[in-house]
Amino acid sequence: MKNMMLERGLSKKEIMDAVLKGAKRAKGRKITSLFKRIEVVFIKETCNYFVITSYWRR
Repeated sequence: MKNMMLERGLSKKEIMDAVLKGAKRAKGRKITSLFKRIEVVFIKETCNYFVITSYWRR
């Protein structure tokens, strides 16, 4: 996952901002969050977030 973030020019702080502050929509267990122009797909467990993918939205 970290390699993908670096290839796409996203920092860990930007991913966390999107997960914590972004507008969210759920589809099954997966949650998609949009913050500024970053979109993150993740799964939320009790006290953990598991990021599946992250990318710049066009």
